[in-house]
Amino acid sequence: MGGRGGGSAVSRNQMQADFEALRREQSQLGLQQQVQANMLTLIREMPVHSIWVPIADLRERMKMSRADFDRLIISMSVGRDRVLSLRAEDNQKTLTPHRRAGALRVGGQDEHYVRIYRAA
Repeated sequence: MGGRGGGSAVSRNQMQADFEALRREQSQLGLQQQVQANMLTLIREMPVHSIWVPIADLRERMKMSRADFDRLIISMSVGRDRVLSLRAEDNQKTLTPHRRAGALRVGGQDEHYVRIYRAA
């Protein structure tokens, strides 16, 4: 005899799961906006204007764990909804230790620069 308690417990559980999913989605969108805002700040601060931002510099600005930063940037640069593009330094000899250490490893290749592909 299911009564009211059983049905409402399932509804509360589903509502909680929906709320958590929405919270994660909003958090992700907030992080994406932070990435783009930090990229625009870095672009304005560069002595030579470029649309390509060093990943190492962006990594420092975001103040996230390396793993979280890597997941975020990769998620923003793949798929139909991508908002970022990545590229490697063509002349690897010119890389500073800072930029080499801050590279993002994707598909067996180090990526050193990121640009906004389209606004989120």
